[in-house]
Amino acid sequence: MKKLLTLLIIMGLLYLNIEVIYRALMGDLVGEIRGIKYASLAGWTSLWMFFIGGCLGVALGLLNEVGVFKKNANIFFQSLIGTAMVLLLEYMAGVVLNIWLDLSLWDYSDLPLNIDGQVSLLFAVYWFLLCPLVFWMDDLLRHVLYKKGKIYHIKDVYSQLFVFWCKDDVL
Repeated sequence: MKKLLTLLIIMGLLYLNIEVIYRALMGDLVGEIRGIKYASLAGWTSLWMFFIGGCLGVALGLLNEVGVFKKNANIFFQSLIGTAMVLLLEYMAGVVLNIWLDLSLWDYSDLPLNIDGQVSLLFAVYWFLLCPLVFWMDDLLRHVLYKKGKIYHIKDVYSQLFVFWCKDDVL
């Protein structure tokens, strides 16, 4: 349990930073967001995203530990399932935080393919491409912190992304 809590904290902090950087770059590209001027590169997030991102990081890391995926290193299908998990948790968190508690942390109602304004299926592509990074980060953290598994390069993960069934022992 202590290991999972440690991973949750690290993954939560990493997610906060990724979100701030993403919003800073997207704010620059799309103009004014929440009163932040065009080209300011100002990013922002909510501390709630620490818990959401941390839980997702741990959940995706545990998915990476499941026997059939670990044995076959099937990053493509892992990423598909991971994307579904991310969208489901984002929707559930959105219902609780944005609708029930009225915190207005995000609103995708003006985007196409949105579900109740809490999740946009357009972001599924981003999540699909980010899942291998999370799997790699989880494995790296487990190796560094707990001497479990082996270190491998991130390019090895992404090189396997579109191989549908791989029995390589690279990952």
